[in-house]
Amino acid sequence: MNSERDYLNAYIFPKIKEYCKKRYIDFIPVDLRWGITEEESRNGLVLTTCLEEIDDSRPFFIGLLGSRYGWQPTVDDLKNLRPSLSDQKGWIENMVKESASITEIEFEYAALRDMKLPYACFFMRSEGVDIPEEFKEKTGSMPEQKLNKLKEKILSQHNYPAYHYTSNKALGDILYREITTMVDKEFPIDGHNGLDAILWKQEQTLKKRLDTSFYMNDICEHIDQWIQSEEKLLLIKGDKEGIGSSTSLCYGVKYLRNKYNNPIVYFDFGTIPPEQDKFETFYHFLSLDACRIPTGQWGIIAIDNAHFDSDELTSILTWLDSLHNGIHVIFSTHFYSTLYDTIAFRYSCPVISLHERNDTEKFIDNYTARYGKRFTQEQKEIIIAQKSTRNPTYLKIILNNLINFGSYEKLNERIKKLVSQGEDFIFLYLMQEANTLFHTINLHTTYPKYICAISLFQGIYEDELLNMLNISRSEWSVIHPWVMQFCKEEEGRYTLINPDWGHQIKNLYPTPEIAQLGMEMIDWFLKDDSLLKRSIHAALSIYLNIWHLPFTEEAYQKLHGKMLFIGTSPIAVNYLSINKLSTLWRLLRKHRMTDKPTFWLGCTISELNTKEKIEYFTKLGKVASGLCRGTDASYCYTQIYQIKSTKGENDAILYHAKSLMEIGQMEKAIEIINHCSQYSGWTPINPGNIFKKIHKNDKRLSLKLINLKINAYKEILNYKACDKLFQDYIKLLESLDDDQYNAIKEDATKGLMTLIEIGSFDGNLDNLNTAIDYSNMIADFIKSLGIGHPLSYLYNLYGTIRQLRQKRYSDMLKWTTWTLKSASIAYGQSSYQYARAEILYVYAHYKTQGTHGISHQATNVYIPRNYTRSFETENLPTIEWSRISHSVKRKLILERDFYKRLIREIQPYPKQQEMDNELDKFKERISMDI
Repeated sequence: MNSERDYLNAYIFPKIKEYCKKRYIDFIPVDLRWGITEEESRNGLVLTTCLEEIDDSRPFFIGLLGSRYGWQPTVDDLKNLRPSLSDQKGWIENMVKESASITEIEFEYAALRDMKLPYACFFMRSEGVDIPEEFKEKTGSMPEQKLNKLKEKILSQHNYPAYHYTSNKALGDILYREITTMVDKEFPIDGHNGLDAILWKQEQTLKKRLDTSFYMNDICEHIDQWIQSEEKLLLIKGDKEGIGSSTSLCYGVKYLRNKYNNPIVYFDFGTIPPEQDKFETFYHFLSLDACRIPTGQWGIIAIDNAHFDSDELTSILTWLDSLHNGIHVIFSTHFYSTLYDTIAFRYSCPVISLHERNDTEKFIDNYTARYGKRFTQEQKEIIIAQKSTRNPTYLKIILNNLINFGSYEKLNERIKKLVSQGEDFIFLYLMQEANTLFHTINLHTTYPKYICAISLFQGIYEDELLNMLNISRSEWSVIHPWVMQFCKEEEGRYTLINPDWGHQIKNLYPTPEIAQLGMEMIDWFLKDDSLLKRSIHAALSIYLNIWHLPFTEEAYQKLHGKMLFIGTSPIAVNYLSINKLSTLWRLLRKHRMTDKPTFWLGCTISELNTKEKIEYFTKLGKVASGLCRGTDASYCYTQIYQIKSTKGENDAILYHAKSLMEIGQMEKAIEIINHCSQYSGWTPINPGNIFKKIHKNDKRLSLKLINLKINAYKEILNYKACDKLFQDYIKLLESLDDDQYNAIKEDATKGLMTLIEIGSFDGNLDNLNTAIDYSNMIADFIKSLGIGHPLSYLYNLYGTIRQLRQKRYSDMLKWTTWTLKSASIAYGQSSYQYARAEILYVYAHYKTQGTHGISHQATNVYIPRNYTRSFETENLPTIEWSRISHSVKRKLILERDFYKRLIREIQPYPKQQEMDNELDKFKERISMDI
């Protein structure tokens, strides 16, 4: 019956699983011929194992009969019958004495003996089917007579349908119809209302993750300690994807529910489709009566897959701050999550750190038991011996493949083959194996398309795959199980289990074909204007995976033209995080933000209201500044200046000055601020009294103007003027009462940050101590802003510099770790701010540990990102450097040289010599005397 079993496993059972998902139930086929191990056979446990599996599968049973009667147990095999079946021993023993086969005993036990099982059906292979003689009982033999008698019994009863089949397809079609009919009766689709469905989805997710869990004593101990500490938050994090943080959280929820009667609420953000608002769905869930924790009551909210973009962090922090004292929260996330960084920076809370576990055998037993299958001890030891199997994600790939492997006789050989591939090569091995299979059924071009499409857009829906690739449902049903061995599926969305496999796919298939597929996918998504945010997310994800692949010049221009639609459309600018926008505009290196796209996604800029326009240009200006696109940043701030001027708003002058500073015109910016009366309507005043006059009108604007002017003087290296302005700044701060100060605290802190910057970099000890004092003074406020705020980046950067100056390299490493994380969230990893933070991190790591600490750099030569601050990029020169003052250019060179010296110090000697002899192209480009 191996042929039938293989067909059902490959083509029919996956379809039934999908059908069952509509009822929020799992379909788990249990093959009674698979799960019997050699050890159980030797110990006489075969019979018990099979009958217990039948009990676990009630109220459903499917019986298959071929041309063999089956193995016939002896009375000795009943000696080890487990206690669970002791009340059945009498009739089983009578059947064994009559030489009944295990197959007939199973049929009797499941359905035929008392006919009380609600759902069962039987299938018998027709006599005319051509099969080898060794798979038939000998003509006239006693087993053949018993087999025919069993068939007659099945056909003579009228409680359960019985069919003859002539082919695997005929068997599959009838079996699919019968099982789905059973499911319809047992789990009617309208059996849950909308409220039930919301709760059911979360609880089923929790149940699914608990299916393979085992007693986690360490997790229980950590949770007990957390509760006793009365801390409000707890973080469970893995040191990489797939290490078990979700399973640990779910086990913790189970443990807490068993121990306490208080509300223990579970919510998985991974169940929310991308087109839905995460927090609207989350808040709605918490508003349900079953999930509400009333004021004064103690309860816990456990949040799974807490992975958020930087722009979403404010929402989760606001929610945390709004909770009453009785509510405690557990988050599950991974180490590189922005949420982990934000929570760890802002709050003092315990963290459960997960690494690769050593309880692999328990995991194997629980996971295989879920599918009614078992391994021998020898087989488990082969798996456990491979260190990579300590990673639950990799282990699941191995186990899923083995569970679906048809031949138990060849299982040992299969196990050895799979584990020998290791974590790095298992994907390539299984992909090549699948390709070989699909060549035989003429699907060798269809299958790679599916895998490539999923790798280009992690989170693609099944319907999207079928429609964009124009592939039939029948083809999908064949391919689906082979796709799922590499993917995880949440609410119909497919993602690769290991995101890094996307790079391996590009080594497996022709890159021009992948590039063409990516272009077609982008076109398909951008045609759909019904879900614009979904289309933007999809198109950008695909673009970031294909932009470096080989294109014709015409195709390359077309691709970047489409990305310009996204980079300039208001809906995309509003939706995308700073990090994603920064990455996009870094790649649009030959386009400017003033370039007009041929069409817009959603509304145009002119259709925005005043507030929306200001937010649009502010965000783009921030991105442009971080990428050294001075002209673009200046354009954005000029637009804001014009909008505010038209409205008669006093702070318009700030944006006029900022627009000049972004293109290096510091002196003009100072002049504009000094003569701001023409913009604000104030009477002309002397520059020395300007701040006193403005102070009487608007203290917040006064602070902003002083700070902007300090920064302009700093850029032309006039620190005496800075010092004088600081005195006015401090006096203004001291004149504020508590309410006034709290109202403008962020603006006040920006000015202090500039003072901290000068003191941190300056060699003067008094200035350094002043910087330390002010840094300590604002520390709590910086924490309240969160790690992703630009002020948090500056705070940690200057703290890093102070540790560097004092040669406290261990402390420097701690500070610069936060600097790096903050730069990533606040400015994006394409920014010069991030590049500088990385240099400082690498330097501190080298000083403390002797290595660079950057995983993607394999050699001892450190290759930095572009850390040079400028007003233009090399690919888009837009600045007339002859119009920039010498002092401004000198400031840029001094900054550049500071980081360049750090880089040189941690390079091997040959690289140092190379750096000493290389031409200073930056000085040459900005027309600075070399």
